[in-house]
Parts: sequence; C-alpha cells; structure tokens
Amino acid sequence: MRSLWTVMTAAPRCISKCSDCSPKPVTNQTLLTLSFTDPVHGSCTGLARGLNECSGYCSSSHTVGLLGAAPISNCKCCKPSKYEEILVPFDCTNSPTMKLIQSPTECDCGVCSGN
Repeated sequence: MRSLWTVMTAAPRCISKCSDCSPKPVTNQTLLTLSFTDPVHGSCTGLARGLNECSGYCSSSHTVGLLGAAPISNCKCCKPSKYEEILVPFDCTNSPTMKLIQSPTECDCGVCSGN
C-alpha cells in the first residue's frame, strides 16, 4: 500500500495577506503599451487605460508518493473567464486608428498552462 502526503502551498497567514482571484484595475505601474504594424496605418502604438487584469490567490497542492511513485501536482492559476471590449486609440505612422481590446470582467482559478 502506498502512502501519500499532500503539501499545501498556501501558508495559513496568506489568508489575511492574499486576495481572492478577481479582476483588478491595471495600475499606473502596469499600464500596457501595445504596438502592432498594419499595412494601412503603419507602425502603431497605444497606451491601454481602464483595463483590468486577473490577479489573486488560487489554492494549489503537490502530493508526494513513496517508493518512487510520481508526484501529483494540482496547480491553479488566476485566469480570465469573461471579458468586455474596450476601445483603445493608437498613434500610427500613417494615420491614427482605434482597436478593441479585451479586458477581464470575471476571473476563475483554472489549470495552469506553460504559456
């Protein structure tokens, strides 16, 4: 019979210091500068304001097995689940333009990916 231990990554003190996974406004320190090249407008750059980002704590665990058994990881990451579209102005070399950018309105703890 194999014994298993579960190691929780969250310390009890995290409850008072870590926030739940939720959309939060992008702060001045993390304003997003977006850029792209368009055949009509040329090289474009815009500053995204009023956007949200998903941020906060998601419970994760790692189970260790005895006798060479493979460990089992249950990692959760804070990810967007619903979006709203925000119109962002771009300054371009040929002419200005506007583009719709997705901003999270709801976030959930989901399986982490390598991206």
